[in-house]
Amino acid sequence: ILPLSTYSNWWHGPHNWIPDILWICGLLFILGTEVMNILDTVLKSKSGGGLSGIYHDYVDVWRIVDWAAVIIGFWIIALFLLRFVATSNINKELETLTKYDESTQTVAFRTAAEVFLNTIIEKEGSFYRDAKLLLARSQINRHPEKALDTLTSLLNPETSFLLDAHMLAAEAHRELGEPSNLVAALKIYDRILTRPDTAYSLSNRLFFLKGQIFEDLKKSREALEAYYHVVQRDNLAEGKAPSEWFYFSRCAFAAVELLSKGSLPRWAASVEILRLVENSASPWKDEAGQRRLEIELEHQLFDGE
Repeated sequence: ILPLSTYSNWWHGPHNWIPDILWICGLLFILGTEVMNILDTVLKSKSGGGLSGIYHDYVDVWRIVDWAAVIIGFWIIALFLLRFVATSNINKELETLTKYDESTQTVAFRTAAEVFLNTIIEKEGSFYRDAKLLLARSQINRHPEKALDTLTSLLNPETSFLLDAHMLAAEAHRELGEPSNLVAALKIYDRILTRPDTAYSLSNRLFFLKGQIFEDLKKSREALEAYYHVVQRDNLAEGKAPSEWFYFSRCAFAAVELLSKGSLPRWAASVEILRLVENSASPWKDEAGQRRLEIELEHQLFDGE
């Protein structure tokens, strides 16, 4: 994992370090020239030398420009050195990961990766949130409870809303699988859905996930309501054209699957749902049409029935 805002290696050859050396030499030349001018003014000024000589004979606009360039230049050097040291430290820490083959030494690799991410988290720098998200994502399948602990600070209502953190928390709750956890995941999805900036595509995904959770909770009616919400485009803003088909289609097929179960399957309703997909721009419209035809033939359903 390398931060995308910095180089892992700052110098690759003379074409990198020669310009830096020339720039520093130029900066030192300006500094040396100005220091010599100050000494000359102090010792030989017609105004009597000292601070009075500097004020009357030395200070002018271009001297100020030169000193501003020197100060800013050395400030840039200081910041660069800090970045260089930080980059070197990260590179050394990442060397540990290269000792393991993720495919054959998975446990050791993941342990080393977690140590690296925790090191970044402890520093609470600019990559604090990204490191926490990566760590939580790596923990979900193996230790979902740890993932929730990792995400706690990112879910604080007093901090800015972080969508990725909420989605990962819901995924961790689903991985735990207890009814209370599934309900907690539903609450997270509802919280996201109530936000006015939630995109239509994300809304479709969330309603599909809600339907899946309701099925896990054996609540078929609520699951159907979630799927229907997407199939009937209740979450699509007025005047907007549909732009998401994957979860739209999955909701439709999931609803048909639910409607086909039970002692009294609702085949007519299934046909209507499949027809909505068939008449859309969904890449799965042919599959929906084939499934609709199979149901109509098998259960003797005709137009008007």
